[in-house]
Amino acid sequence: MALNLDQFRAAFDQLDEAVEVIDPERMVYLHVNEACARLHGLAVDVMLQKGLSWVIARRNTLTQTELRECYQQLIRQQPLAMVQEQEMPCEDAASRWIEVKGRAIEVGGEWLIVVVSRDITQRREGERRLQLLNAVLNHSPDSTVVIDPQELEFLDVNEAAAQLHGHSRDEMMSLGLDRQRQMLGLWSQDELRQRYRLLIENYPRSSSEMFPWPGDKTIESNRRAVRLEEQWLIVSVLRDVTDRKAAEQRLQWLMAAIDQAADAILVVDPGTGEYLYVNDASVRLFGLAREVMMERGAMWVTRYLHIWTEEQQRAHYQQLIDWYPQPLSGLQRLQRAGRDPIWIETTGRALEMDGKWLIVTMARDITARRAAERKVQQLYAAVNQAPDAIMILDPEKLEFIDLNEGCARMYGLSRQELLRIGLRNFKDSGRLWSEQELRERYRKLIAQHPAPDTETGELHVPGRPRTFLETTRRAVKVEGRWVIITVARDVTARKGAEEQAHRLKAAIDQAVDAIFVIDPYTMTYVDANEAAARMYGTTLEQFVGADVEALATHLGLYPAGTMSDRLSALIAQAPEPTVEALTLKFPDGRRTVAETTRRAMQIDGKWMVLVISRDVTEREKASQALTAHAAELARSNRELEQFASVTSHDLSEPLRMVASFTQLLSRRYGAQLDEEGKEFMGYIVSGAQRMQQLIDDLLVYSRAGRAGAQMQSQSLDLALDDALKNLAHAARDSDALIVRATALPTLLYERTGMTQVFQNLVSNALKFKRADPPVVTISALRSEEHWTISVMDNGIGVDPDYFDRIFVIFQRLHSRERYEGTGIGLAICEKIVERHGGRIWAEAAPTGGACFKFTLPVPAARALQR
Repeated sequence: MALNLDQFRAAFDQLDEAVEVIDPERMVYLHVNEACARLHGLAVDVMLQKGLSWVIARRNTLTQTELRECYQQLIRQQPLAMVQEQEMPCEDAASRWIEVKGRAIEVGGEWLIVVVSRDITQRREGERRLQLLNAVLNHSPDSTVVIDPQELEFLDVNEAAAQLHGHSRDEMMSLGLDRQRQMLGLWSQDELRQRYRLLIENYPRSSSEMFPWPGDKTIESNRRAVRLEEQWLIVSVLRDVTDRKAAEQRLQWLMAAIDQAADAILVVDPGTGEYLYVNDASVRLFGLAREVMMERGAMWVTRYLHIWTEEQQRAHYQQLIDWYPQPLSGLQRLQRAGRDPIWIETTGRALEMDGKWLIVTMARDITARRAAERKVQQLYAAVNQAPDAIMILDPEKLEFIDLNEGCARMYGLSRQELLRIGLRNFKDSGRLWSEQELRERYRKLIAQHPAPDTETGELHVPGRPRTFLETTRRAVKVEGRWVIITVARDVTARKGAEEQAHRLKAAIDQAVDAIFVIDPYTMTYVDANEAAARMYGTTLEQFVGADVEALATHLGLYPAGTMSDRLSALIAQAPEPTVEALTLKFPDGRRTVAETTRRAMQIDGKWMVLVISRDVTEREKASQALTAHAAELARSNRELEQFASVTSHDLSEPLRMVASFTQLLSRRYGAQLDEEGKEFMGYIVSGAQRMQQLIDDLLVYSRAGRAGAQMQSQSLDLALDDALKNLAHAARDSDALIVRATALPTLLYERTGMTQVFQNLVSNALKFKRADPPVVTISALRSEEHWTISVMDNGIGVDPDYFDRIFVIFQRLHSRERYEGTGIGLAICEKIVERHGGRIWAEAAPTGGACFKFTLPVPAARALQR
């Protein structure tokens, strides 16, 4: 037995299967081979040492009692074997399936149990997969058949194949491939064999094709050669793609339509940022090639175009997903390389397909629309700010469509109040219009389109002055619909201006002076009054439109051909006018002298020449007479001045002789005279001296302010300085204070004369003083047209009743014994001041004294420059 067992051991060790030799009585291993040890994941020595009981417990399959009973059954049914499949757990991996085959054998009169185990894990997995494959094939919607390419027979068909062919599986297997081929009329046997031969030669490549199928179906066929156990098989999968084909056709149409769409359409995978689709409009809008966009992806494109950062883009995608199924729209500025920036309007929406999110975005270039909307907004703002009342009306519904703020301001109501009142209750042209009248008015406007209708009427708003409105209505067709646009303008000022112009025209027509307007471009008279026609010896109808050059030459005003140059020179010097005296020489010998003023002016951007002519023929005659009279008067004044000078000389000599000889008599014979005689001698000398003073003063008065005196532009302080120098001794004797309160102006005057004025006025202030020392204040004050010079003192003053009398020559208010003088000084002042174009007067001073004031004109700037 020992020898035989060794033989068994040597044989078992050569086997690939796991072999266990067991003593069923003692329940111990007699032998285990290496394959068995590998199967259990143990060494042979370990298994023999641990024993059968330990290994059985480790397997956790049968108890020892159950195993002993199993061994006894094997002995009873010897030589039959017992086969089982068992799941054996493993420590280092998932459990494995083993096929256990046990058989009882008798060796030397003793029973042994030989157990052969095989790892069938892969086989069972294959069987399981095959079962799953069969289940899948039988439940697959695709028709699947397995064909023997040699015999041209079906080896297997699934339920879908049976339904596609209109048979049961058994009927298909019974009819066979050849019968089905004949029924379908697709290919001959030779063609099928050739097809299958090519599949085998091209293994493992498959072959696909589409062909029509009865019932207007389209079938997609996929065939592949398969090698199984040295035999070639053909697996043919037929799929009904009729719906898919139609869907693909629709998809192609849709894709073509999308590619032709004006809007950019993009499909993005938000997880990867990849573009799944971009249409042609996207390429044009973004200025990038489709290949670049598909390769670089959405994150790069939006960053490149300065739309979003990657973080902003991902946040946007997440927001779209959160808002699903609602879309999100927005405006974005897009900066393309080498181009001006544009504005795009985007609408994005998240879609869930097969459990995966997609982002569909549509983008549209709205740069032009945005600019147009901005223009519309500006126009709307301008319309609202317009002073005119603008209303848009619906002629069918007789309702306001819209109106501007100017309308609300004009009618003294808010826009909401006007809209609430409505067109039917709106007072137009001062009254309510019936529905029939409104419809008839709007019907006429539509009929006469595009001609407008304009009228002027009064608007009466409580609490406001009367207003005149010029209302223009026009029918306009907007998107196939008629609307009425009404514009009402406040023409109150224009109406007043027109009335004023009418009155002015009437006044001009009644004017004595000739007034007319010349167009220097056409050289014609464009307007004139009746006086102009009369002055030029024609009618108004003939005068207006007449040739300026021809008429001027005809009347001998200017040499022929010079009038145009004169008008051009007048335009060049505008707005300065020209004034000249013209003599109109009529053919009948009459002559009219016209003082003519011409001025060039622009009216509505066009130059016109306004001419005003006054008939000064009589005045010219009077002027000539006046000139002759003035010459005669000047001659008379020269003779009078000469007479005064001669008279003064001739009278002065006898007076000097009287005074001299009287004084000589007084010295020689004074002692012989009594007191009365001496007194008489004094009267003679005093009278002669007074007579000499009067003669001297008369000579001064006659020469004061004479026309030949030289006028110069100089400071008035110079004349005052001269006067004060002349009065320095008198001022010192009277302990006077001279106050120059303000600087005196620079004026055009004759210095000697003005020195005389200041000297006389200050001298009077020093003469007519009180007990206190005299104070004389000189100041100047300017008004718009003249300077007023004041000389104020603190003396005895002048009674207001005598303010005018004191300027009369030789008028005295005091006796000679108290105040010396001839009373001619103020008369001289008045004559000099009046010669300078001013006047002189006296007032009571606040100090109780007198205040003498005189005016001198403010000279023109050019006079000062001279």
